Amino acid sequence: MTVGHIFIFVVAGLTIAFFGRQLVSAMSAARHDHEGGLQTTKVVWKLFLGVAGIGFGVAASRYFWLANSAAATRAGAGGLIYMFIVPIVFLCAAGASYALLGWLGAVVGRGGRIGLAALVAAVLWSGLIAPMRDKARIERQEEKAELAALREAQLRQLQAEKQRIPHGPVDTPPAFLAVERQEDGVSLTNLSNDTYQFTVALVLPRGDEIERCQLMVEETNCEPGATCAYQLAKDGSQVPANAISYSGSAFLAPGRTKLFRYRSCMPRFSEAGLEFQVWDARTRTHIYKSESAFLPDSRPPVR
Repeated sequence: MTVGHIFIFVVAGLTIAFFGRQLVSAMSAARHDHEGGLQTTKVVWKLFLGVAGIGFGVAASRYFWLANSAAATRAGAGGLIYMFIVPIVFLCAAGASYALLGWLGAVVGRGGRIGLAALVAAVLWSGLIAPMRDKARIERQEEKAELAALREAQLRQLQAEKQRIPHGPVDTPPAFLAVERQEDGVSLTNLSNDTYQFTVALVLPRGDEIERCQLMVEETNCEPGATCAYQLAKDGSQVPANAISYSGSAFLAPGRTKLFRYRSCMPRFSEAGLEFQVWDARTRTHIYKSESAFLPDSRPPVR
């Protein structure tokens, strides 16, 4: 939030307070009036003038900013002056419309105020509400189109990767990896003669997308291949901190075993399949991926 926005809110609050004071005065007069009907009409008219004044103030300040936002951007720091002009425009438009409508209401009388109110409502709808609604609709459409384009580009990239990376079905690990499902996670054992980085996820198909839940490796006291916290000993040396950290992947040396824990995946992913990814840090390439790894993550639709 910029200083200009804060200034607008302050001015708008003062304007609403002013209109509220006018309304309270009218309501107080109505409580002391024995006839009641005339004063009640005045209360409603005061309320209408306040709402209409705020509406015209917002519309005027909005159009002023739309007309000058490009100039304000080009002016750099000097464009801040426009942010201070906006609330002034709001105040002038709100005050002028309040006074003008009040005068017109006195001229046309009680019967003509209904038509005047309908005319003001139509003007505010066409000049303020409808353009804002259309702008929001256009922005939603542009966002949908942008996300669709990004998704298509992502799909092309993933399919290109699939052509050059060895892969297999979900739940099927590479031949050099032993997998055992346990109650609290999935145990992986590296049967190869090299050290690789392993990643495991639970996956649920969602059309041409995949919903994933990453399994985590619990690391304690700086085991080999873990990313651990350190603390300073009294002699100034670094010693492993007595802390538990979690990582979404793990390096497994030949013959090593790691447990990838479910953590927050259950019970939603209790029937999900396993997705494996194996990374060779020496060649900086994946040497194996499950086929689901070549599908994008599912995302909630843009409304």
